[in-house]
Amino acid sequence: MPACRLATAAPEEEHVHGACGPGWDPAARTVDGWVEFMRAEGIERVCCLLSDAQVAEYDGLLDDYRAAFGEANVSHVPVADHTLMAEATLANEVIPFLERAVDDAAPVVVHCRAGIGRTGQTLAGWLVHAHGYPPTAAVETVSARHRRPDDAVRAGNATRSELVELLNAVGSGVA
Repeated sequence: MPACRLATAAPEEEHVHGACGPGWDPAARTVDGWVEFMRAEGIERVCCLLSDAQVAEYDGLLDDYRAAFGEANVSHVPVADHTLMAEATLANEVIPFLERAVDDAAPVVVHCRAGIGRTGQTLAGWLVHAHGYPPTAAVETVSARHRRPDDAVRAGNATRSELVELLNAVGSGVA
């Protein structure tokens, strides 16, 4: 397993990565250590999916990200752990942020706490949107990269059909 679970959404994806958040992996116990690691790996933008309560556990997390990566290069989209992201949130906030990063050829990392559930769900949505994956194939591909895009389903907070519906909702981005 790579440090911080850092990996692209799929083997063919160049710019969109997933990872655990600061403090989860011994390679990045502190926010500064996490930022240093990500920058050393070439990451230029951050999409943080931690809930507001989780962000509050850190001292100035988002400010630290903005100082390191730049104001316009950080997006905080709070999502409760073990839940599905709202369709409007994925379609109108997360996907456009990732699209801008890819358009600028700027490597971007999506993270939640462990880098598994919310991150996996987002990466599966990206594969459906940007690469034309069917939802089931996107879930399988992201799962093969040590994530659980179906975490909300496993936790009993969503159904598989709700997950597929969410992923289908962002599937019109392929040219």
